[in-house]
Amino acid sequence: MAHDELTRIVSSHLKRTGQLQWQDWLPLAVLAVEAPERWIETFNHLGSEQQYDLINLLRDDQAGLFANVLLLILASYALEVSDEQVRQFILEDAVPANERHERRIQKMKANIVSLTHRVEGASERLKDEFDLTAELARLETELARIRSAENDLDGRYVRVHDIEREIIRTETKKRILSRYNEADRTIYLEGLKSEVESLEQRKTFLEQKISDTIGERDSARREVVALETEFRAISSDIESSSSRQKQLQEGIAEMKNLADNARKEEAKGRQEHARLIAELKQIDVDVEQVEQTNKDIRKKLGSEKSRLQELQEEAKVSGLTDIENKVREIYALLPKDRADKACGGK
Repeated sequence: MAHDELTRIVSSHLKRTGQLQWQDWLPLAVLAVEAPERWIETFNHLGSEQQYDLINLLRDDQAGLFANVLLLILASYALEVSDEQVRQFILEDAVPANERHERRIQKMKANIVSLTHRVEGASERLKDEFDLTAELARLETELARIRSAENDLDGRYVRVHDIEREIIRTETKKRILSRYNEADRTIYLEGLKSEVESLEQRKTFLEQKISDTIGERDSARREVVALETEFRAISSDIESSSSRQKQLQEGIAEMKNLADNARKEEAKGRQEHARLIAELKQIDVDVEQVEQTNKDIRKKLGSEKSRLQELQEEAKVSGLTDIENKVREIYALLPKDRADKACGGK
């Protein structure tokens, strides 16, 4: 449970973005003092970068007394730290951390002494014979002295802080450079150059492929546009053809109707023609019959005419005027043309 709680607190502190205060380290310090081996185990489970980040947080000027306690526990169990470089980093800070711890303890003692004197002074001020005006003057003088000393300490603190920070930076740089293998790094550099060259070639190849693909895409787009235009034109032609076909179908239907009507009229004409031919044939028959009748009549008239002429001659010879007049009356009863023909001989 302690290990889990330590892990949770450490993870929370590493994720924080704001400034950690001295009291934030109290729960972690309590657990680490109770179980130092759990604290070391939790520290070893962190990654290398997280370990360095945690140490830097503990070294911060505002971290306070409890952060120094955690650093001192790490230094006391440094042999159990798995990473050698991190172990050396912890040990390098062990003495300064201990000194900071002692300074803070001495400062706390001084504060306790100062508080004791203040309590005693307060007790004196409760007495009736206490001179409040003189005490105020003394306190103002003391405050001015403290402020002057504080200004001097602030300047010294800033200088010391800058020096310590530069020392840490330089020691870290020295430690890195002392382990620097130029031959291995040169080989690594050559490998990187070769890899970069290969990647550049690959990049050039891919860029060319991309350019070619873009060209093919643009060409395909142009072809699609052309096909769409052609499709629209064909669709328009199909619509026009459909309209013309419809018109032609309507015309054909109208022509069929006209042809049907013409055939009907033709059939009627043929029937009428056949009827007229039959009537003509009948008329020819009738005409032949009439002509035959006329011929018979003309024969009869001729014979009658001859008979009348004979009677007329006989009447003239015999002086039968009455008979002649009777013949004339008979002539008058005949049709005009026939009478003329009959009298033409007279």
